[in-house]
Amino acid sequence: MKLAITAPKSKSRISLTPLIDVVFILLLFFMLTSTFSDRFVLGLNSPVAASEPKETDPEILRIKMTQSNLSIGGKSIQIDKLDKALSETSDSVTGVLIEIAPGVVLEDTVFVMDKLKKYDLGPTSLVQARKAP
Repeated sequence: MKLAITAPKSKSRISLTPLIDVVFILLLFFMLTSTFSDRFVLGLNSPVAASEPKETDPEILRIKMTQSNLSIGGKSIQIDKLDKALSETSDSVTGVLIEIAPGVVLEDTVFVMDKLKKYDLGPTSLVQARKAP
């Protein structure tokens, strides 16, 4: 009885050439779609709990933001009349403290900060409003 012996098949190797091509195409794609420009940056100073200004401190302009209200120095204003209110602030203001209540829309916060930058009222600090007990 004769057995048919076949030659063992050699294992095929994965060619690296197509893989290298794919890597170069991905590299080219990511290089062409990335941007290297500087983004607009707002400088913020984080307040220290011990040095938080008091309500009566005349040098710090205190802005309180809630979902439905904006007040500057205790005086309630509409957000579209912010320019007028900021132009009427005294020249003795050396900084701004923005107290933001939970739920305030980010767009409103950025809008207020852009207006503050326009009037150059000094360093700006953001704090989260305390919840009522």
